[in-house]
Amino acid sequence: MNKFQGELRRLEQESERRDARDVAAQAAEQRKKDRAVAAARMLERVIEKCVDEAQAASSIAVERPSAGDGKAIWVLWWKDRSRGVEIELATRDGQLCWRRQADRKSPLTSRAATDIDEAFIQQLVLTLADQSAWRAGGFPTL
Repeated sequence: MNKFQGELRRLEQESERRDARDVAAQAAEQRKKDRAVAAARMLERVIEKCVDEAQAASSIAVERPSAGDGKAIWVLWWKDRSRGVEIELATRDGQLCWRRQADRKSPLTSRAATDIDEAFIQQLVLTLADQSAWRAGGFPTL
């Protein structure tokens, strides 16, 4: 094999390795997305449970605006509607988003559903009920 053919063969092998890496990266990204979507579906049940439990408290009102398109939304309000929290779950991409509401809305914050558990959802609701966290005119943080 001459030098020209050797260089062509080397470039061909390099291209094949790059293609294989790309396919492996795409497969890994799909597996990550599949895990996030599965986690979001499970998280939806957890959120429903926490929201139902919160709604049983007379101080919290719940709205469930229709969202559709792979999204579920819950808005929880403190009894006098002075403060609230909006929770949005995008089951298609496995993201949980939330924002606080008072006289204005906080910026939307998001995390992958794989990073969220029941304790986190409970904390979102508990900070809604904790008036001291809202007194400074800001929004509670998690």
